[in-house]
Amino acid sequence: MTDYKSPTTFKLGTTQTVAVGNSSAATSNAFSAQTREIRIVTTVDAYVEMNATSPTASSSSIIVPAFTPEYFRVTPGTKVAVLRVGSTDGTSRVTELSQWHYFLDSRKEDKIDIEIEEQIHQMITYS
Repeated sequence: MTDYKSPTTFKLGTTQTVAVGNSSAATSNAFSAQTREIRIVTTVDAYVEMNATSPTASSSSIIVPAFTPEYFRVTPGTKVAVLRVGSTDGTSRVTELSQWHYFLDSRKEDKIDIEIEEQIHQMITYS
């Protein structure tokens, strides 16, 4: 359980640009130890692959549509690879994100939030 409320806003981190071409290309740097989410935008439809070693995008990878921001949860140290879907080259931008966490003021509110999270988890697990 967490002791914060997770908003849907993010703090922008490092952005890496990767060419989307006819062969798989990966981000130069792995994501930082604080990165748990990323945003990917491409100028052409692209296959995208993610892993912590050396990702290679292929036609069996997920497809990210052109000019459609996609958000993914990742593990620190992950890299992203891209490959064009069609015959037109493009560019991708991969931005590391971190959530702003708003800590609750009282332990009573924390306890209530944790109890609600546990009840929701039980409902999902046992339904």
